[in-house]
Amino acid sequence: MARHKKLTVDYFPHSCTHGRTMQIIKTKYGNNGRAFWWTLLEIIGKTDNHIYDTSDSLKWEFLVSETLVDDITATEILDLLAKLEAIDTELWENKIIWCQHFVDGIADVYRKRGAEIPLRPPSCDRNSTSKGQSVTETPQSKVKESKGKERKETNMAFLTAPHTKEYQEVKEIATRVIEHIKKVCHVSITAHPQAIYIIGERLLDGYTERQLCQVVNTKSKDPRLGKNDMSPKTLFNKEKIGFYLDENPNNYDKPKENITQHEGVHPVGDILGDDYGQPF
Repeated sequence: MARHKKLTVDYFPHSCTHGRTMQIIKTKYGNNGRAFWWTLLEIIGKTDNHIYDTSDSLKWEFLVSETLVDDITATEILDLLAKLEAIDTELWENKIIWCQHFVDGIADVYRKRGAEIPLRPPSCDRNSTSKGQSVTETPQSKVKESKGKERKETNMAFLTAPHTKEYQEVKEIATRVIEHIKKVCHVSITAHPQAIYIIGERLLDGYTERQLCQVVNTKSKDPRLGKNDMSPKTLFNKEKIGFYLDENPNNYDKPKENITQHEGVHPVGDILGDDYGQPF
């Protein structure tokens, strides 16, 4: 049986200099603000995929109890953190806490494990938890999902039939996307049948040629990926393409060389310090 890969961290980096976030929070809320921020990062570090959904009443109660503030103060501080872009503004509108700077800071931990680096959840996907399970699932929705899957499998049949008009149309799009990958990523690949099939699947999922090229443009700037990752199989992965479309390449950090000796620098649950990460 394959070993389950850990989706949390025991350590994360701690900058010794103050940034904008800590300065503003300390000024407005005193030491409560300072403690709240670092306790929040500890909680994020111990949460699977580092996605904390406060719409779950038990998770909200846990956050409030751990940070030792009342509901109103906790909400005010989180609203301020979102305004400062210390946590994701769009996701916080849906009561989901995501800190891209935190994840970037511990990315090397996942590289050492040979594991996928957690990705920002799509903004529109409100019915997902940190483990990707549906929050609102009814018998009717299951029936619709089943029928939809049957229709898709029927529609996908032409992807293995090169003589059909539909296949040739997809092949034209796939060829243009492949050429875009070659141009942007400087790799040598061809529009082989598997690549055409994968691109065809995403087109049937509702993604457009423009969106596929947007993913290529974004991931070509991702320092976590190498040239071997610049293939349709990786770029247009069914489970990840939605995340990739939401990513902002300007938020990518250069790989950090000095924070991987002990899977980070400071133990989660053993830190209260200054602002984390200067980009805040």
